[in-house]
Amino acid sequence: MTNLAEDRTSSVQMVFRGAFEMPLTGPTGIDMRCVETLSRTCQFYDTYVWSLWFQGKILALEDSWFLQDDEKLSLAPAWEAAPRFASDFPVGDLREALEDFSDIRALRATASAHLVRDFYEGIDSSGQVVVRLAVVRIGTPRAARVRSTLLKFQPVEGCDLQAEELRQHLLSAGCTETSENLIQQVYKMRGVRPVAYSLKPHLTFAPETHSRTVLLETFNSLFSIARWNEEGIVKDIDTEFLHDYRVSLRKLRCVIGLIKGVFPDALMDSWKKKLAAICRQTNALRDLDVYILSRSRLEHMLPEELRPGMDGFFLDLEASREAEARRVAKTLKSEAYKSEIAMLQAAWTSSHAIENTPNATQPIGEIAGELILKRFRRIRKIRKSITPETPDVIIHGIRIECKKMRYLLECFGSLFPEETVSPLARQLAKLQNRLGRYNDTSVQQDYLLQQAEQQIESGDARLALSLGGLIGSLYHEHATLRAKVLDALAEFCRGANADRAAKLIRKSPK
Repeated sequence: MTNLAEDRTSSVQMVFRGAFEMPLTGPTGIDMRCVETLSRTCQFYDTYVWSLWFQGKILALEDSWFLQDDEKLSLAPAWEAAPRFASDFPVGDLREALEDFSDIRALRATASAHLVRDFYEGIDSSGQVVVRLAVVRIGTPRAARVRSTLLKFQPVEGCDLQAEELRQHLLSAGCTETSENLIQQVYKMRGVRPVAYSLKPHLTFAPETHSRTVLLETFNSLFSIARWNEEGIVKDIDTEFLHDYRVSLRKLRCVIGLIKGVFPDALMDSWKKKLAAICRQTNALRDLDVYILSRSRLEHMLPEELRPGMDGFFLDLEASREAEARRVAKTLKSEAYKSEIAMLQAAWTSSHAIENTPNATQPIGEIAGELILKRFRRIRKIRKSITPETPDVIIHGIRIECKKMRYLLECFGSLFPEETVSPLARQLAKLQNRLGRYNDTSVQQDYLLQQAEQQIESGDARLALSLGGLIGSLYHEHATLRAKVLDALAEFCRGANADRAAKLIRKSPK
């Protein structure tokens, strides 16, 4: 392999800063011969939240596309237009692997470099190849000057002594050993600094910390995550920016609504209403995103002969989405929106001037533990009342309670022992996934029924037939999911989790 592939097999790496003199010489008794030279520009890609980087993956384009990790190298042919999403790649191993790592996040070029690679073989006096070496000279695409040189050993079995002699020879010539790979060298050279992104606020407080102090930090952290996503929404980069924006604001609104007495009630109610109003401005766009993202799954629920009837339906959805995306972008850029955001931030910044309240100085560990336990007990109570005839609205109520509990665990779980919180969080996530799918099938049936009625009135019988078939499929899936939801609910409410939740109210530090 004559490109990124050779970077996978090296056991020792060294680096020269600046130019490296060629031809390469070896220690006495080893003749270093250059067997191939390649000169190419390499473009690296990742998502806006560095999904690949933080999973140890490299996506790059030279003469072909490469997705590389420690275990596997996947290839795809190059083409003129750069893909935006994993789904834009041709069907194959690379696309499949990329979908696992990047999901529905958009890709972007992160850095480029001009790479000159010299591949050497070290020959001993008997003519045997005893060591192989790749020398990669790294420069910018527009400048010939070499900024860094990476040397990578490719071991030859049974020739460890000769490899060590070459290593010592290079060290004496000014090389330094490094664990950095090629992309790390390029990013350092180009000043690219990947930053970890998470929807969870990473706060480090002791359980005894005053609740108001922790809440203010939580407010600011969640608000910062939401605001970071604004640019991606305005530019319509991918749908996850809006999703994460809304989730962060919902978490913030949930925490404000659940934790009482830390700030004046009237003030908390005002903040909660303002956040709800901000979220409502994006409701329609998110609904459209959900349906469009579900297109493939929904179409595959239909017999093949009914699928073409859905084309017009999704074209209409996409047109509506484009208009709604423009409206939301205009809203986020408006002075009215900026003013509302500034008022909320100013309120939290000046919190020292807000009057004291009964729970302002109460330890956050006590308040958070009691609230998480309360949510668990409420979920358990509702679950006991469920019968085969229980309407969906009751099960939807459990979903809301689960969301509240999960938000509390994400914001304040670090206050408690990991062995207590982690099993609760894992099983709650599993339950939420099933509840979410169950709710989706219910909402989608109602929406599609309305659409089918409109198509019957307008005379589009073909689309009405396709929508009718889809509604029938969703109905059967919904019925199947109900049993799975109840099983997951029973598992979550079992005694072991009740014991874990009860431990959270102990008033002792970790």
